[in-house]
Amino acid sequence: MTSSVVTQSGFVTNNKGRALAYRYTQPLDDQPFHDLVILGHGYGGHQDRPYIQKVAKVCHDMNVATLTFNLTGCGDTIKSEGSLSDLTPKVAKNDWETMVKFSSELPGVNPKRRAAFGTSFSANALMQYAADKDAEELQALVLHSPVPKPRDIVNLVVDLKVFMKRKKLAQLGLDEVVQISLPGLDIHVSQQFRAQMREMNLSKTAAPHITSPVTIIAGKKDELVDEKELEKLRDAFPKKSRVDLEWVPEGTHNFNDNQLDHMAKIAGNTFAAAFNDAPLPV
Repeated sequence: MTSSVVTQSGFVTNNKGRALAYRYTQPLDDQPFHDLVILGHGYGGHQDRPYIQKVAKVCHDMNVATLTFNLTGCGDTIKSEGSLSDLTPKVAKNDWETMVKFSSELPGVNPKRRAAFGTSFSANALMQYAADKDAEELQALVLHSPVPKPRDIVNLVVDLKVFMKRKKLAQLGLDEVVQISLPGLDIHVSQQFRAQMREMNLSKTAAPHITSPVTIIAGKKDELVDEKELEKLRDAFPKKSRVDLEWVPEGTHNFNDNQLDHMAKIAGNTFAAAFNDAPLPV
């Protein structure tokens, strides 16, 4: 295990001309090259969210480097260019393309030994990217709480003011939406965002084209995603692909701290298998 790391932060420009904030963290040892995991956050989140940092810590303990980033319009202390209204599924997919390409140029990274982790909205975007590109350039994908068919969710949150009045946000675990909507209760997703989300069906459009090993991590008590949709997603990948669907019994859409520790270890074992390392105890 290693606890010593060296970090490089900065901005990289996506194909829309917007600067995306990133953080590259590399184990501090005598190895000239390291395996790398790229980590993407959920809608309205940022690279310092607990689920990102817990998975990053597991990677660092395995001597694996990490690249975290803020999607367009997202960030906490350091924000990527644009606003949240600019962040559509297609923009998120392009952000992933930018970061995967950028990761191959980082010092000390073996471009043939890279994997990726995405959660919720970002897991969807990662799948869409991998389906369009040569997915085998990534040795493994970990999809945490993906939303295979988000049409029903989009219909539910069309009017955030009504949604807030129903007091459903806490139960649904949509803390990102709370943060976005509190200032004036007037922020809403764009028509373009809603249209792209309604058209999305990952079991039909993305999964059949991905050949990298995939681990789907989902909570049995996910309020946003039907269990059958996740099973359908698992079964939609090519037969030759190695796909695991890992259930966390008490997990909701946004896991609590204990569930995040469990999730991070499952993710770590996926990366360990991809990089031929020893598994972690779960």
